[in-house]
Amino acid sequence: MRARRVMRIAGRLVIVGAALAVPMLLSAQEVTGRVVTPDGFGIVGVEVQVLPSGPRATTDSGGRFVLWPVDTGSHLVRARRIGFSPSETTIRVRKGSQSIVITLQANAALLDTVRSQALQFELPRAFDRRAHGIGSMELGRDLIAKFPDGFPLTEMIAFDFKLAHQVRASGCPVKILVDDDSADAGMLDQIKPEGVAAVETFNSLDFVHEPTVDAHRGPPDMGGWPECTPLILVWLKGYKQPRWAGR
Repeated sequence: MRARRVMRIAGRLVIVGAALAVPMLLSAQEVTGRVVTPDGFGIVGVEVQVLPSGPRATTDSGGRFVLWPVDTGSHLVRARRIGFSPSETTIRVRKGSQSIVITLQANAALLDTVRSQALQFELPRAFDRRAHGIGSMELGRDLIAKFPDGFPLTEMIAFDFKLAHQVRASGCPVKILVDDDSADAGMLDQIKPEGVAAVETFNSLDFVHEPTVDAHRGPPDMGGWPECTPLILVWLKGYKQPRWAGR
């Protein structure tokens, strides 16, 4: 008798609990977003949390995160990572999915590291060449320091000694690609430093595999680019290298 009574009470508690949980689930929303640097690079490893004790998430390699469940209404969201100033942002959550962007400030040295990490996912072959010592590559503060006023072709050749020597010695004209599209010196003059993610220079086409380079590689009498061709690759911010040559 006592056991049946306990079971009835327990059953009522389960029903009450379920009844209370249903409205909570119905009001739960998903909040997605990105954590970025002031110039738009995603930051990996940032802890994002709805305060004071709501859901939390850690950003992926692109700075993306998902928070769920978040009740409708106003909430304070905190984003923090070592080396950055923490940020607290008030958001208004309504029914339906929504997205937010949180900006974190970092010290200059760490900011270059964050940019480099983000670029490795956008320019994988460029960083692979850099790791294997193929050509020269500049990015971040070093890039701005070398070309504060833009990218005149003469200055770009001068900053790489091997490239400058090859231009003088081989007689092969310099080839310029901007985001893997052929360009000329006039186009380089129009590019602003703040819009460039990285610059690569090569004193020949050896070991350089990009769609346009491989498409034009060949003897000059057939309209191709010989292996002695000096090469400049300019990568603009926001460009993502397509898969090519198995990479």
